[in-house]
Amino acid sequence: MRRDDYPNDDYSNYDSVAAYLTRLNNERGFSLLTHLLKSPDYSHSWNPLREARHEFWAALVEADHYRALRTAMEIALNAPKNRFLITWHLHSAISIKRDKDFLIKFALEGAEQALVVRVLTAGR
Repeated sequence: MRRDDYPNDDYSNYDSVAAYLTRLNNERGFSLLTHLLKSPDYSHSWNPLREARHEFWAALVEADHYRALRTAMEIALNAPKNRFLITWHLHSAISIKRDKDFLIKFALEGAEQALVVRVLTAGR
């Protein structure tokens, strides 16, 4: 699903299909999210955090809100090459008010986790 392979493709179709399949099988949806965010071609591939409609992300959040956040945040920790883009795109999915307890708990897990939370909440 590299963007370069299909330069004129409408990625909202990928987003819709992934959302539909996630609603059928949550585990496969989380597996797809993990695969996409860990991809060495992350910046050139379809990105569910970047898509305007966010249907796939919404399906993951609907299935398990905190698991979706934790999955993306942990990948940002462990994939330094993709960290900036993941946190940049995840920023809009975080609600300080709604996610406050989760963010505090995650930040207390260690210095690296605290840094990710700081990046996600900067300027708010």
